[in-house]
Amino acid sequence: MGIKEKIAGVRAISFDGDGTLWNFEKVMRNSLEYSLKELAKFEPIAYQKLDVDQMISIRNDVASELKGKVTNLELIRLQAFNRTLQVIGRPKNVKLRWTCWREYTARVV
Repeated sequence: MGIKEKIAGVRAISFDGDGTLWNFEKVMRNSLEYSLKELAKFEPIAYQKLDVDQMISIRNDVASELKGKVTNLELIRLQAFNRTLQVIGRPKNVKLRWTCWREYTARVV
């Protein structure tokens, strides 16, 4: 499904700069849980090296490193996934990266 289909019928867009309208942490945690399930299908041994808290920690580290340099959250998320694959020893597994990425972004966007 493309972006046009995803936003068809959208009547309002809200921006939640202070975290009062929706719980970003909860959405991120749930989305990463789905990503881990996909990882388990492809890489059961690598999957055992990770949990959601580690993935959040990696994401936060990447966000801190890119603070002031990058404002695009998509890029931060993608870099965090790349770093996560490095941590589990699968940095060059492109299929795995995009499969998990799709699972995550399908739920967090």
